[in-house]
Amino acid sequence: MNAIWRGPETDVATTHAVEFRGTGREYFRVWLVNVTLTILTLGLYAPWAKVRTRRYFHGVTSLAGYSFEYHAAPMRILLGRAVVAAALFAGLVSLQLGRWAVVAWALAAIAVFPLLVRQAIRFNARNTSWRGVRFNFFASYREALFACVVWPVAGLLTLFLLPAARGVWDRFRVNHLSFGGRMFRAEYSPARMFTIFATGFVLIVGVLVVMIGATMGVMVFTTRMHDVAQHFIVPVDPTSFSQVFTLLFGTCAFFIAVFVMQMANNLTLTHTVIEGGHRIVSKASPSRVALIVMSNTVLTVLTLGLFWPFAKVRLARYRMSQTSVIAMGDLDAFANEALEMQSTMGREISGLMEFGL
Repeated sequence: MNAIWRGPETDVATTHAVEFRGTGREYFRVWLVNVTLTILTLGLYAPWAKVRTRRYFHGVTSLAGYSFEYHAAPMRILLGRAVVAAALFAGLVSLQLGRWAVVAWALAAIAVFPLLVRQAIRFNARNTSWRGVRFNFFASYREALFACVVWPVAGLLTLFLLPAARGVWDRFRVNHLSFGGRMFRAEYSPARMFTIFATGFVLIVGVLVVMIGATMGVMVFTTRMHDVAQHFIVPVDPTSFSQVFTLLFGTCAFFIAVFVMQMANNLTLTHTVIEGGHRIVSKASPSRVALIVMSNTVLTVLTLGLFWPFAKVRLARYRMSQTSVIAMGDLDAFANEALEMQSTMGREISGLMEFGL
């Protein structure tokens, strides 16, 4: 049900929950056809497979009773992937031409990468609509360069700047997005993102300390209690226990990574406001998302990939169930105004070089 509350003045805010009606069984059929045709066509069907997948997930996701739609043309995606393939082929050729050719190709690739990312986001936004109103994405090359190259590299080199890099990337994706001419805006204190990453760092260090302590304890046990240890069915030597604890640490690290990323997602989404006062709320539990991702991974591996469609639907269903939009005023009026604005402005005609990935 939609919850209604009154703001500080006369506005009425209505909470609209995002609904997801997809099922693993339905998507499994879509996925199976996609995989089969992609294999039979040696990968050429992949763009059509991507469009079918996005149309399915958009179609089963609705807000205020209206489903989202995806309108991309597969040939545009095929064009984009052909461009990427040509760039990779040029990289292989540069390996045969010498060191300076490789350096030139690497610099060119770094320069072009932000353009490709910006184009991919813009393509998906422009081909997504709700109630007939299309989304759009506006960002300069400089903004894309900083969000996709400069800040990520600085974050990886220093580690301390990783939270800042994540914040820049989130604001790049959100603050240049629009719906029928109405801009999105995500603003929050950088300290909050640093706090999230610091929490993850503390958890990782804590797990590492526990694992090292446990490993040292096992080594002492196997050294001083060899006569007892040799009666175990499973050999208890330091090497085997080190491997077990390495696996456990990797599992814990994976859990913490997903946990931190979901906390960051919640922070960005919950502080996203659409022009007009409407805002998004995400209440997905980071620990719940991490458990879903981990169990999905295990089941996908155990079923040799056959559980993947069910895993994807399972994760999407939970995340969507915890996402809502708080509309200030009448959401129908807002959508109708956006549609009129779109009709007045007219949709920008796609150029020959507009493509997706």
